Amino acid sequence: MNPWEDELVDPFLAEIGGEDVSPLVRALSADEAAPRVSLKDAILSKLSATGRFDRFIDRVSELLDVPPDGAKAMLDAIHIDDSWHTGLLPDVHLYDVDGGPSVQNAITGFVRMAQGTPFPEHEHVGEETALIIQGSAVDNHGELWRVGDVVVMNPGTDHSFQARPGPDLLFLVVVQQGLKIGELELGPDTYNL
Repeated sequence: MNPWEDELVDPFLAEIGGEDVSPLVRALSADEAAPRVSLKDAILSKLSATGRFDRFIDRVSELLDVPPDGAKAMLDAIHIDDSWHTGLLPDVHLYDVDGGPSVQNAITGFVRMAQGTPFPEHEHVGEETALIIQGSAVDNHGELWRVGDVVVMNPGTDHSFQARPGPDLLFLVVVQQGLKIGELELGPDTYNL
């Protein structure tokens, strides 16, 4: 049994897999061989993108200062390939969203990173808030982030992090006033996710 298995179980997969989701976790893990066609077909037949992340509607609504129906539409669009583009960093995919008045001076959007993908050390100009929606990550201070965690970084702090084994790391980020990666300064007026 994978020692990380309990952490890697996505609540959605647990719902469709019943009590024992370990075959689903093993089948979907990049470290395992490709799933049997019959298992893959069974999983895909049960998946519905719409509503998968509904449990985050209220939190996304609050963080982005948008009405709940707007937050739901954003969460449902996560599964639309055209929502995403490659960011400045390889293997980091971004889905830009617009928030309400309280985040007009922030970079806002969703970030998707495959397991093992690092995000380099960066400094926060203003407060950064991230909501972990899927997967997990660990930062250079040893802090582990899991589904449902809200990570707040204060202005002037810095960190790096890496997506952990398991499903892609997917999170919403609100970066007030921007951030610095080395000499590169990114702000809401100069860069959208």
